[in-house]
Amino acid sequence: MKTVVIPKILGNARVVLSLFLSSIWISIAAQATPANAYMERFANYTKWSANLPQQPDSDFLTFIDSDTPLAKKLREKWLYQLARKKDWATYSRHYKYSDDSNLQCFQHLAEYYQGNTFVALNAAKALWLTGDSTPAVCTPLLDLFISSDNFDESLISERIKLALQKRNFSLARYLLKRYKQPRLHDAQLLVAIDQNPSRIIDLQPGDLHDAFYLYGLKRMVSINMNQAINYWKRPETKKMLTHEQQQAFIAHVALYKAMRNHEDADTWFAKVNPHFYNDVLLDWKIRLALKRQQWSDVEKFIDHFQDKENPCWQYWFARAKEETGHLVEAREIYQNLATTRHYYGFLASLRLHKNFTFSNETVLNDKTLLLPYRPFTNNIRVLYNARQTLQASRLLNDFVLELPKNDKIALISWVDNELQWHGKSVYLSNNKELTNQLSLRFPLPYDNAVSAYSKNYEIPSELIYAIIRQESGFRDDVVSSAGARGLMQVMPGTANVVAKQEKIAYTDKSQLFSSQKNINIGVAYLKHLAKRFSENPILMAAAYNAGPKQVNYWLKNHPPKEIDIWIETLPWRETRNYLKNVISFYAVYQYRMQHKSNLRSILKEL
Repeated sequence: MKTVVIPKILGNARVVLSLFLSSIWISIAAQATPANAYMERFANYTKWSANLPQQPDSDFLTFIDSDTPLAKKLREKWLYQLARKKDWATYSRHYKYSDDSNLQCFQHLAEYYQGNTFVALNAAKALWLTGDSTPAVCTPLLDLFISSDNFDESLISERIKLALQKRNFSLARYLLKRYKQPRLHDAQLLVAIDQNPSRIIDLQPGDLHDAFYLYGLKRMVSINMNQAINYWKRPETKKMLTHEQQQAFIAHVALYKAMRNHEDADTWFAKVNPHFYNDVLLDWKIRLALKRQQWSDVEKFIDHFQDKENPCWQYWFARAKEETGHLVEAREIYQNLATTRHYYGFLASLRLHKNFTFSNETVLNDKTLLLPYRPFTNNIRVLYNARQTLQASRLLNDFVLELPKNDKIALISWVDNELQWHGKSVYLSNNKELTNQLSLRFPLPYDNAVSAYSKNYEIPSELIYAIIRQESGFRDDVVSSAGARGLMQVMPGTANVVAKQEKIAYTDKSQLFSSQKNINIGVAYLKHLAKRFSENPILMAAAYNAGPKQVNYWLKNHPPKEIDIWIETLPWRETRNYLKNVISFYAVYQYRMQHKSNLRSILKEL
């Protein structure tokens, strides 16, 4: 990144914004064009967003009244201000349905204070009767519901049961203290069961104790399944649990046994009454049949699945048709899938022995498209070079919301090529409208480092790029919640070990924000995983995500027959999706690097 000398005053984002707005007004005055009209619209948006009006004029109200992205964003920001001021009349007048649960709660409060108490309290009841924790801003609404004539303490018990079904222990414990006579003994008992599920033996029949008992049994399944089943067989269990709760436990055991590939999983599935099936249970019943290659069952179960049109289940339905001899039907489904550029589209193409489909639109590098937006791009450049990336990022996020497609592509290309801000260009292009802008969505930066370490450690460049794309989306400064850093999301502890083994100069975790150092250590770690897993790219990627010990456990307890089946039946959804993405990205990077697209080499049998 070039070093640019910037006057000290520009370190203040408000000053930069002021200069930006001034330059926009000058630009607008010079010529009336659609681009300048958009600049004027965005200047108004930016001005109002930075300083929400206390007494909005007609221009502001007209702006927020539409359903365009900028209007919606500004309107919702203003609604938060109105809620803080408790101006419920104005709030109700300008509220439009929002996915924001906070704004929904504010709207119900507005209804209540505008006299529509019946609607507001019914909404509060629906919000109350969930096992999920509610946003803090919804507390006043729920307090109104609790103090109303519509509320009685049986609703607290009902919500505690819902919370325990969702494994929301903290909510259940909190609610036990919300009775007029707080149930402190029960709260202590629930804590004891959470810490040691065998304490369910201390429970006696009584209000909520059936829910405590079921919660403890389910927790025991994940800790010691055999112990849970032994407790299940005790006579007192049948006395404690209703028929519905017994079915919930049986379904829970069936699910875990399917995930862990236990031989008797089918036996437990057979004990579940069809009335108590849900999508999660049927999902794993299909995956269990896949593990065992029971293709008739795979076909039958998918045919009854609510989500059967999903590309995942379409692919496996076709596989089942193929394996049971219905080749024409299988081929028809494969052909539909093969027209798409995603994991199952690529797998379908492999089954058909045909080339992958890559719809790729040419990037518009016409710099004249950006001339009307020069005040904006100049401002972004100043902010970026001053390392005020958060401010620059937010402005870009907003600015592209209503840009015409070609102008948007040109701007994102400028971000990628001129600023070399690859993580931002990937983020801005990662949407349905730009899905075929492969150069923007799958860039090829750091080519010298990637090429050098690819040769040095004998790791395919496509795999390196695919891992970077999946791990960080090319954000070189990102830190995960677990502490992984940089492009390849390397953990500092892993970096220490790998650097020592490979004699890589490394002294501090801050070095992981250096693209070259991060790629060096990340690729060296991939080489370490290659040695452990017979240079199989799928197992290497799985271990990169879940850890080598976990992959060894899966290989032992979920022995693979075919690699696509092994991926689809891994117990961890995160790792399943991670591998599907890495495989897809690998294919795209083969295409981007003008290599022959061929996944057979990495999807080889284990």
